[in-house]
Amino acid sequence: MNNNIKNSHKEEMNMLEILNHLWQEKILIFSITFIITLIGVGVSLLLTPVYESKVELLPPSKSSILELSLGNIRSKQEQTSEHVIKDFIQYLKSNELLRNFLDQEGVMSSLFDQNTTKEKAISKLDKMIKVVSPGKRAYKPQYYLKFQSKDADDAPRFANLLLQLAIDQYRKDAYLTFYSWREAEVLALESKKNSLIDTYEKRLDEEIAKLKEAYNIAQRLNIVEPLLTSHTTPRLNGTSLISDELRYLYFQGSKALKAELDVVRERKKNPIFIQGMVDIEQNLILLKSLNFNDKNLTPVKIDRFATAPANKIKPHRSFIVAISGVFGAFLAVMLVLIRNRIHNHQA
Repeated sequence: MNNNIKNSHKEEMNMLEILNHLWQEKILIFSITFIITLIGVGVSLLLTPVYESKVELLPPSKSSILELSLGNIRSKQEQTSEHVIKDFIQYLKSNELLRNFLDQEGVMSSLFDQNTTKEKAISKLDKMIKVVSPGKRAYKPQYYLKFQSKDADDAPRFANLLLQLAIDQYRKDAYLTFYSWREAEVLALESKKNSLIDTYEKRLDEEIAKLKEAYNIAQRLNIVEPLLTSHTTPRLNGTSLISDELRYLYFQGSKALKAELDVVRERKKNPIFIQGMVDIEQNLILLKSLNFNDKNLTPVKIDRFATAPANKIKPHRSFIVAISGVFGAFLAVMLVLIRNRIHNHQA
């Protein structure tokens, strides 16, 4: 127990000696801390300031995406505001949009050095542009498009420009998709229509050939009016079906056959009698009457445009100075203790 007391007393004495020595070297400690803090202040002043501006976005209204209901051109599912804005967010993150953005006048020269290639610029833009989606517990489905720049005026200007380019690109793609869809639908209906007409004409040609043959036989036999014989009704079984059908036809007389030939030939000129042709023609008229007005399509609602930021987001100068002061004090204390340890060892 006495040994424990002695050890405790010895540790207290050592701690007091250390504190006393630190106090004696307070000027050195303060000087080192002050110098490191000054270095931190200098570094924070040399760092290029970065400003961030943001556009606040909301899902579009139903009336602003009605154009997408034309043929469900974006997908086979019914389009909702949530689906559309999530689709639009992908445009904001696409490299195609970033390339288009860099092609705008003054963008490359304002944001990057002359030696920066477009691919490197796109890589840097990925870090400068952020799209923030609402959390699961967010009471408002609000999205943010954030743009960082070294110039406080460039940040909002380029944020708004990027948003407008994304809207224009979305409208253009929707426009092209719609007319591609309409053209494909029209071609499919035209193909179906031509197939029906070909089948219909082949059947009529076969019918006309039978009627012509029967008409010629009736003329040779001088059968003008229908004959009431046992052969006026064709047999539907047996090996002589074609002969019985032909016999049935020419027994109708040349007068009736001539009238039937005229009617069948007229039918060949008018495809309206083809089953299903009316529906196809109506669908074609409807499709060709559909037009897509991309100006009526707005895939996102702009709740607030980007404005010039009041403060920079980088560098955090007060934080850098504070860290420099703490580091300087720690370094100074460690140097004093190490020097004191060396001095005691030599003594």
